[in-house]
Amino acid sequence: MEPRGQRGIHITKNIVLSNIRTLEERAPEVLKEVKKLIDEAWDYEKVEDESLNFHVIVVLEPMAYGIYIDLLIDNLPALFMELRLLLETLAYCYMAKLFPEHTLDEVFERASASKVLKEFGEVTGLSEEPLKLWGKLS
Repeated sequence: MEPRGQRGIHITKNIVLSNIRTLEERAPEVLKEVKKLIDEAWDYEKVEDESLNFHVIVVLEPMAYGIYIDLLIDNLPALFMELRLLLETLAYCYMAKLFPEHTLDEVFERASASKVLKEFGEVTGLSEEPLKLWGKLS
C-alpha cells in the first residue's frame, strides 16, 4: 500500500503529463507563450528602473512559474487571476515610472485598477485594450 502523500503525488503527476500531451497536441502556442513568459522574466532581471524592476522581481518572475504550473494542473481560476495581477502591477509600475514624484506605494493607493489601466492604455497608445483585457481576465 502506498503512503497517503505518494498517491496524491502520483495522481498529480499523471494529470500534469496528460495536460502536457494535450497542450502539445491541441494548443502548442499556449504552452510556448507561457514558457516565453518565464524566459522574459529572466531577461528583464537586469532592468535598472526601480518601478519596473519591482514588477519583474516581485511579480513577473514568481508568477510566471505559477502560471505554468496552474496551466499544467488545470487550475484555470488561479491562472487567470495571476494573469490579471500581472497586467495590473505592470500598469501600476509603469505609471509610477511616469510620476516619479510619487512613491510606488502612493501610486498603488492613488486609484483603482480600472482607472490606472485606462490611464496606462492612454499613455502607451493602447487605448482601451489593457482595460478590456483586464475585464476579460476578471
